[in-house]
Amino acid sequence: MWAMWCGKQRNRAYYRYPAAGGVNAARAQLQEAKARFNEANQQLKRIEEVFAKGAVSQAEFDQVKAAQQSAAARVDSAQAALNDAVQRLDYTIVVAPYSGIVVRRLVDVGATVAPGTPLLEGIALDNLRVRVNVPQQYIAPLRSHRQARVVTDAGQSIAAAQLRIPPSADVQSQSFAVLAELPAQQEAGLLPGTLVKVAFAIGSGEQIILPDSAIARRGEITGVYVDEKGFCRSVTCVPAPRWAMALP
Repeated sequence: MWAMWCGKQRNRAYYRYPAAGGVNAARAQLQEAKARFNEANQQLKRIEEVFAKGAVSQAEFDQVKAAQQSAAARVDSAQAALNDAVQRLDYTIVVAPYSGIVVRRLVDVGATVAPGTPLLEGIALDNLRVRVNVPQQYIAPLRSHRQARVVTDAGQSIAAAQLRIPPSADVQSQSFAVLAELPAQQEAGLLPGTLVKVAFAIGSGEQIILPDSAIARRGEITGVYVDEKGFCRSVTCVPAPRWAMALP
């Protein structure tokens, strides 16, 4: 078979083989077989009335009846041929199993192709995932928490829908190729090949986070004043950008 490019539609691109002519020919043969059957059937009805009156011989009646049965068999054969042609035409339409964009055609128009030959290369934008090589010392807490956030260059933070951690590490780098799947309807506009950052959860605990406006700075000491029954007590803080974490 040889490939002929017919075009592309949204979320669909395909190559079509020149098999539509076979369907048209099979459909025409079916119409002809039905017309001949109708003619033979009418002839049989007419001769049945004459045969009942004894005006024709048994041999003539059997001949007409056999012609009607033969015409019916040709209708069944033509219908089977049409079904086979339609099925073969369906085999020539290649539909992607997912919605996406065709990025490359792997065969040229008019090229001879065999079953199993790759035709197109496409990408899906609905189900993206981020691949991160994680050193083996961090895999244990990752398996425990299985939470991650993807941070874009614009500062958007997207919670990963699922983490896929392989059962074995790479022999050369001793790292695990972790896959962080993004939500199906992510609004960050990420595209395949985009560079992002990934933050993994490796522990949890309760902390008090304070805004920078509530922090008091006295030289090298950073703290916050706490009101305890009318008395103020100073609590040391660990500064962070725009926020501070109060120490117990």
